[in-house]
Amino acid sequence: MGFKLLFLALCIPIVFLAACSSNNHTQNEQETSSSNENLPTDEKEEVSQINFEEGYIVKKFNDGKLWVIPEMTTAEITGKDQKQLNDLLNEKYEGKGFHFSVEDIDEEILSSLQIGQKVKVTFDKYGHSAPMAAHATKIEVIEE
Repeated sequence: MGFKLLFLALCIPIVFLAACSSNNHTQNEQETSSSNENLPTDEKEEVSQINFEEGYIVKKFNDGKLWVIPEMTTAEITGKDQKQLNDLLNEKYEGKGFHFSVEDIDEEILSSLQIGQKVKVTFDKYGHSAPMAAHATKIEVIEE
């Protein structure tokens, strides 16, 4: 009798937990499908893949990368020469922001970008590093 009671006492919580997790999973699937139902079929998968970040260009590298830092302000960049900016980056922003590879960005757009400009960068692939390395697919200058 005691063994049956113990078995029953252990089975009820397990069944309850399994039922709760199944309901939560179903609810998440319904929310996801309802948010995607107005999109064309070929765009449904891409919605979760699109990432973007806004920030200031602080450095243009010779190897085809841009360093963009979202946490910076215009006041921190304005009026600084390259040495002062490098000192600020080393002191306050080491490892922050994004290093964007820009090989797929139009040359005309790249040549027009300047240090200190605020930009919105759309990217599709990224790696976890400091600063984060990412592949830019589109760059827009944000007028302030």
